[in-house]
This record gives sequence, C-alpha cells and structure tokens, in this order.
Amino acid sequence: MNQIPWPLDPPTPRIFLSYRRQDAEGHAWRLFDYLAHIFGPNETFIDQSNIPAGKDFVKVITRVLDSARVLLVVIGPSWGSFFRSAEKREGDNHDHVLLEIEEAQRLGIDIVPVFVGGAKMPAGDHLPEAIRLAASINGISLDHRQFASDVDRLAQVVERSLRASPRRAFGRLSRLRMWDRDLPVKLISAGIDLGIAETGARLGPGLFAIAGLENSLRRIGLDVGWHQTLQVPLSGSSRPGYAGARYQDEIVAVSLKLAKIVEETLDDGAFPVVIGGDACTGLGTAIGFRSHAAPIGDLATIWYDHAARLSTPDTSPTGSISAMVRSVLLGHGKLLDVPGSELEYLAPDAMSLIGLSPRSLDSAEVALLQQSGVKAYPQDDIELQGEEVFSSVIEHAMAGTSSQCHLGVNLGTLGDPTTRVGSVRFERYVAQLSALFDSLLGTGRLRCLELYFDDQRQPLAAREEQVAAVINILAS
Repeated sequence: MNQIPWPLDPPTPRIFLSYRRQDAEGHAWRLFDYLAHIFGPNETFIDQSNIPAGKDFVKVITRVLDSARVLLVVIGPSWGSFFRSAEKREGDNHDHVLLEIEEAQRLGIDIVPVFVGGAKMPAGDHLPEAIRLAASINGISLDHRQFASDVDRLAQVVERSLRASPRRAFGRLSRLRMWDRDLPVKLISAGIDLGIAETGARLGPGLFAIAGLENSLRRIGLDVGWHQTLQVPLSGSSRPGYAGARYQDEIVAVSLKLAKIVEETLDDGAFPVVIGGDACTGLGTAIGFRSHAAPIGDLATIWYDHAARLSTPDTSPTGSISAMVRSVLLGHGKLLDVPGSELEYLAPDAMSLIGLSPRSLDSAEVALLQQSGVKAYPQDDIELQGEEVFSSVIEHAMAGTSSQCHLGVNLGTLGDPTTRVGSVRFERYVAQLSALFDSLLGTGRLRCLELYFDDQRQPLAAREEQVAAVINILAS
C-alpha cells in the first residue's frame, strides 16, 4: 500500500520494557511479542526494536520514559549481580537498567518487576542506593510452562496503569459546554443501514432515545425535541442493484429527503442533530448543510472517523456506498447526479478527516486523498500532539470570516469498551472526542452534528456504552 505523508512521527509507546541482554534477553523478547499482540504493536518499547541506528541511547530512553506510563523490569537469575560488578568498576556510570529505574522513579511511573527463570528480587542492600525502594515492590513471576496465563495476569496490571494515567490529558473549555442556547436543538432519526446492507445500524436512533439523549440535553437548559423520523427502506426489501454501488437508487432517494430535512431545520434557525444509521447518513446531512450554508458564507465539514470512505464504484471491492461517502460528496462517481436535484458538491479544502487509521485505507483511497487536498489527521497525530491537532483542524476549517461547521462522528471509531484492550483505547478516544467537541463549540460556529455507527463487528453492549459516552460529552 502507498504510504500517506503523515506530518508527525508515530506515538511514543506507553509500556517500557527494561531488561539485561546477558540476563534475560530471550524472555524479554518473548514478553514483548505477547504484549504487542495484546496492546498493539506501537504500545511497547524495547531497545533493539525501537532505537534507530545513530540515535543517542540515553536521550531516547529519557524521551520514551517521559511519555511512558509503566516500566516492566524483567529480572532474571543474574540481574542483581551486574550491579555488584558495576560497583567494582570504579567510575562506571553506564548501567542503562539503573538509569531506567531511576528515571521512572523520578517521573512517578508505575514500576512492575517481572521475574523469569525462577529469579527473585535481590535484597535491598544488594541494590544501588538510588533504587533500593524497588526491592519492596510486588512483582509477577512468568513460568515458561504457563507463560500465556502468567502474561495475562501481567496484562491486567499493565491495563490498570494505563487506565490510571492516560497518555495526554485533554483540557476542557467549560464543563457546562458552550452550546448556543438561543438555537433549539432538533433530533432527527435517520436509521439508514443500506450502505453496509446490515440491519444493526438502524438501531442507532433507538439506542440514543432509550439512553435519554433528549432529557439529558434538556437538563442543561437546551430547547430540544425529536423533530422528524426519516422513513428508510429495509436493506432486504429490495434488490441491491448495480454491484459497483449497492442500493444506489434507494440511498440517493433517502439522502435527498434527509438533505431537505436538514436544510429546512437550519433555515428555521435550529441546530440539527442527525442520528444514524450507517455512514451514508453523512450524504444527506452534508448535502443539506451545504445547501443551507453556501449562500451565507464559507463552510467546513469535519468527520471523526477511522475510515476515509474515499472508495468509488470503480475501486470498491464490495460496492458498499458507506465506504464511498466522502468521495461521493466530492463528486467522484457522480452517484448523486439525479435529474432535477441541482446539487453542489463539497470542495476538498472544506473537508477534514480526523482519527484516520492508515491501515484502513486501500491504495486507491491513498491516491485520492493525496490528490484531492482533503486535510487528513491520523489517530497517531492525536495520540502524540493532542489538542494541537484540534487547533490545526479549527484553524483550517474556520479560515473564512463567516465559516459554519458540520461535525460527523462515527461512534465505532471509539472502539469496543467491552474488551480489555478496547476499554483502554475507548477511554482515550472518548477524551479526544470530548476535547474536539469542546473546541468546536468554543468557536461559536458549530451548526450541525451527525452521529452514526459503521462497525458491525461490535456487540450491542459496546454500542450502548458508546452512546452513553457521547451523551455524556454532549450534555455534561
């Protein structure tokens, strides 16, 4: 796959693996492989894998530990003897393990001893004075006969450290949120599920209604109510049609109806919150927003989504229009060229994609993204730079003096909080979305919100937690 020229380096790992090569190198690398499988390949640091040639070892170690949240010290049978050997070599100040533990203690990072090969923690008086407190820390032993189950116990400890210390604290402009309380909020039900031909996505409006979105917004003083329910044909009620763009006729018809509802809601001086549905919800929402905002001034469309959705009928292997939403809005494929509609497509410089996963893009999407001029901000950028990314997004989106903004959010991008690894990511991504929403409200120009689901692999319990988290963001 072609590489997208992301402007920033990958995020710094939050799990630091410390070991002595002469003592437990094999055990350390085996543990690294297991942790990479559990927490993802970019979350664990190990020296030979993560330090490029030519880099200053001490500087890299210090920088990584500054962002780490837990130090795993792999201790083999001869680990402590190296300290005693170093003491005999007068003036030897190059013990990297000593450096790592000292720095972790200074930064307040959680330290977890990991015993391998039957090793035990050396007595405190056998350790350098600077790290003698480490001798009193409870550790976890890894037995090669039950390695997987022992690592699973260790992973639970690591998870608690990651939960307690998120990578970056996102600030809040105000806990009361800066909604424009002069704008009544109109909730629009749009349970579209034709884009992925799955019935699960149409449950979205019901999940938000059951979870109490309306009452939650009313409690913070907003004038809110359910405005309209878009009538959507069932995915199994008609033939998919053209293989390159499945259910094209039905999706276009529904999108034009939704666009009209959104445009009229905005024209009436209200704030539409469109609740889907799959990603095809964005077609009607963005078209309606475009029709309303274009005569007034500049407009910006921002999506928080791990997928670019820049496939076309010619490049999509499945014909799923949910994977084409943004390319359709840019005019590729001409799917919305319906006689009498007189639609205007979005300009590439009016579109920003936040939270992208490069692994979700195929080569055709990469090429279109590079050629189009659409602004793309990958998830790794947010992990590394936090609100600086949102400032860049807003600076680009609000370049015009009268810009109005639409925000689309894929709840599936928040991840599955019902799994161990997913729960850690979920908390970070919810914090990101909260900061993004705060930042956009702070501009006073956010005029339209779209919420949708597009990951059918997630269980209902995961969606319920995603809905609850988003309601808390909107109404807290």
